[in-house]
Amino acid sequence: MSGSSDNFYLLTSSDEEGSSGSESDITSKRFTKYRLPIYSDSEEDNNDRQAGAEWTEIDAPPEVHSFRGEPGPRGLEDAGNVKQTVQLFVGDDLVQSFVDETNRYFQHDKNLFTPTTSKTATWTDVTVAEMKKFLALIVIMGQVEKDDRNDYWSADPLIATPIFSQTMTRNRFRQIWQGWNFDGDDIPEENKSISIASVLAYFIRKFQGVYKPGRDLRLSETVIPWRGKLPFGSHNSGKSEKHRILVRTVSEALTGYISNLKVYYEQDQKLNESVLNILQPYLNLWHHVYVDNYYDNIRTIEKLLERGTRVCGIINRNTCIPDCLKHFNLQKYEARFRRKGDVLIQAWKPKHKTVYVISTIHSADLIGTGKSSKRTNEEIKKPTCVVEFNKLLKSVNRADQYSCYSILRRSKRWQKKVVLYLINCALFNAFVVHKQSCKSDLHFKKFLLCVARDWITAEEVAVASGDPQPSSSMPNKRAPKYDPPSRLSLDMREHTITKIVGSGKIENPRRPCRVCTAAKKRSSTVFMCSTCGVALHVGKCFEKYHTLEKY
Repeated sequence: MSGSSDNFYLLTSSDEEGSSGSESDITSKRFTKYRLPIYSDSEEDNNDRQAGAEWTEIDAPPEVHSFRGEPGPRGLEDAGNVKQTVQLFVGDDLVQSFVDETNRYFQHDKNLFTPTTSKTATWTDVTVAEMKKFLALIVIMGQVEKDDRNDYWSADPLIATPIFSQTMTRNRFRQIWQGWNFDGDDIPEENKSISIASVLAYFIRKFQGVYKPGRDLRLSETVIPWRGKLPFGSHNSGKSEKHRILVRTVSEALTGYISNLKVYYEQDQKLNESVLNILQPYLNLWHHVYVDNYYDNIRTIEKLLERGTRVCGIINRNTCIPDCLKHFNLQKYEARFRRKGDVLIQAWKPKHKTVYVISTIHSADLIGTGKSSKRTNEEIKKPTCVVEFNKLLKSVNRADQYSCYSILRRSKRWQKKVVLYLINCALFNAFVVHKQSCKSDLHFKKFLLCVARDWITAEEVAVASGDPQPSSSMPNKRAPKYDPPSRLSLDMREHTITKIVGSGKIENPRRPCRVCTAAKKRSSTVFMCSTCGVALHVGKCFEKYHTLEKY
């Protein structure tokens, strides 16, 4: 591994001399370090560097203890029911809190929702069913990508997505998005991170209570993209989005299930304290934690070992490598190691750069890969820790495909971005639990569609459970800007005349007739075609619209 301090670390290296089609020697991906200033104890760093005298070439494999945890889901009655699985992570109590805080936010500052034009609807309190429909549309937006949010409600047949206008009007979606709040709207700006504390605690409690991970865990860093400035967060001047919100996650290595996470907005916490804090629920169970380019000193790993947690991962040459390993001139596929108790640091050179692996799990043995070098015709061998690291990291990298259905949306408030990230994690965790419980082969995309379908039909479910039914005379939606292709159907019985229903303020609402408007006549009517959604006069205008291509 390179000894430079660049922001990017490339851990993959191809095998030019191995047989064709061989995999890379170190399975990983380009990893960008978005890290806030983390303060470490200089005395600890000096002690780590001076500990080189204790390192030895004698390999005494550690005594790996049996795993004490009880992995698996909790509280799941019907494993095949997607709706019930999602309820475990995104319950009605959370949606109700969204509704209460959003309505309270309107009462707190009514000026934000004052109608500016005659077409702007007045604010009405949000209901639980309406909030679920709002979240369902955001989930669908993650699969139907459009440049402009207004295009989701477009009536142009070429880009139309009817489910959006059928579920909620565009103006109502804008209202809920503008008023969507969580708590702490009266908190000073410098303490705005508290406003998502209750939501973050809710999801962490669900993640840790619904499913217990297996022995192998992965500790990693991820970022939530954010263009604006923040009093906290990471900074990378080389990116268009320079300010990003850093999140540390603990996930199950085999499935990717997110067991714990921490949104990083504490400026002065040391790295070892942060690591011990996020791994606190999983200490003393003899978990195996796999990391990549993360730890700064060996003392952190020794503290984890004292608390019943073993570690394996890639480390930077400039951090805690003993001096006796730094000056080796390794040949290709050659490996050297040093051990201090259960802590093993092994150097291995797969190609041009030397890779350093630290482990309190493995021995320093080399494993044959079944491939031979074209130059020497000798079998290529890899360290055991590298083979195990690759095996587990591959399963985690496969989970990256689920990120293409992210529900993150642009927002002027970073709190909304973080809450959407948490909901995204909750939906992915629900998917993992569903697959693990019923051994389903359901794809994540179809799983999200099932969730969106359940949330969109939430109103009908509420009616069946005894809640008051909505009014039968719902106001008609706005007329489509473009004529629907079905208007020229040969069977006129498919089109029926109905009376226009307004919002209740006007007794007999009227709209301009589409045919008269095309003829540049100003004439309105109280009737419309219920199939096409277009206002039309009864008689000739109705007949022309449905029979003539150019009416």
